[in-house]
Amino acid sequence: MVELFADLIESVAISSFYIMYFGMKEKNAKNIFLSFILMLSADLTVSELHLNIIFQTFIFIGTSVLMQVLFLKGKIGEKILVSAIVFIMIALISIGVTAMMSKMLNVNYSSIVAKDGHMRTISLFVTKMLLILGLLLMFLMKKKTYGDLKDTEVLFIIACNIISIYLINKARLEIIEYKQNYSVFLYLLMEIIIMNIVIFYLMYIANEKNRKQKEINDSNLKLEKMKYETVNIKKSYDEAMKIKHDMKHYVNLAMTLLNEKKYDDLKKHLEEFSSDQIGSIKKYIYTENLLIDAVINTKMSIAEKNKIKFEMVYTHEIKKEYESDISILLSNLLDNAIEACNNLQTDNKFIRLSMYNKKSYYCIEVINSSATHIIEKNPDLKTTKKDTKNHGYGVKSCRDIIEKYNGMEKFENSNDEFKVSIMLDII
Repeated sequence: MVELFADLIESVAISSFYIMYFGMKEKNAKNIFLSFILMLSADLTVSELHLNIIFQTFIFIGTSVLMQVLFLKGKIGEKILVSAIVFIMIALISIGVTAMMSKMLNVNYSSIVAKDGHMRTISLFVTKMLLILGLLLMFLMKKKTYGDLKDTEVLFIIACNIISIYLINKARLEIIEYKQNYSVFLYLLMEIIIMNIVIFYLMYIANEKNRKQKEINDSNLKLEKMKYETVNIKKSYDEAMKIKHDMKHYVNLAMTLLNEKKYDDLKKHLEEFSSDQIGSIKKYIYTENLLIDAVINTKMSIAEKNKIKFEMVYTHEIKKEYESDISILLSNLLDNAIEACNNLQTDNKFIRLSMYNKKSYYCIEVINSSATHIIEKNPDLKTTKKDTKNHGYGVKSCRDIIEKYNGMEKFENSNDEFKVSIMLDII
């Protein structure tokens, strides 16, 4: 009964760990129960048949990966890796605890592993508690050690795990078959522990390096996309302004045709110069910063179409060398403000943009109407869109630019408005 109860605890702990670690494809009671049954069958097979460690490895890891493939999310390489690490943890804890008890109590190893003995009960209790703690630690360390490993790195670690399993078997034989040779056993045990610590450290370093590189690549890709979009905004804006500049010539020609009563020609002329050729971008502001003009005028046109009141105070020009970055910053801030306003079920939608010098900093403030306390619900201002892969870089891009110019940011939220204040060292 004690052995069965221990197997039940182990199966629940391991299946729960896998479910929490990878997440279920379809979370329901049936799939959770089947996951538990698969792990219990593996535990019972290993404990009841007394197989050697090679067969134990294949049965446990094979069953674990099968259960994960059937019911859980994630990559196959990571599933094999995690299953191997769990098996090594179980083997190390089991052999280590039993051997230490044998040495400390000066009793034979076989008497501790014998079923129904009180020392066996103590041994099982200690090993299962240590296993639960080990699984909890693995779950807490998930994002720091496994999440961004490359396939080649996963294969290398799996190979190291195979070596660990071989050494565990050697250590086990030193205790069981070679007259309880504790000195060799302890040497092998320390070797396994040190090797796994080194592997864990290498996993952590590799994962952190890959994660940071991924963030840099994603950020650079998004930044390039924003620069491309900003250039296109300016191009469209310039084309619209050119049409408006030429408009007086069209009007003069129309008046001439009207005065000469050439109505057919006038009609043809007006048809050619249809309203859609004028463009939808109005010229609300004009400064020496043409790229920033294009961004602001475009966003103001969008705001007007969406019935959002847009007010602006612009007191100081921006130096040309900063114009590209500031236009990207403004584009992100105004896009977020317009999106927030469009989500409101009210007619009182507004955006206020202020750009000015304050002491040695250039300041940008964007205030928009808001119905909820955004900061309380989402303090990190992460994207709320479902497609997080292609969204969520706006705030990060803003912060990258702020950091680039030794700036500061501040977010404030009241009952009916959200305010972003940015100070940049560009004066």
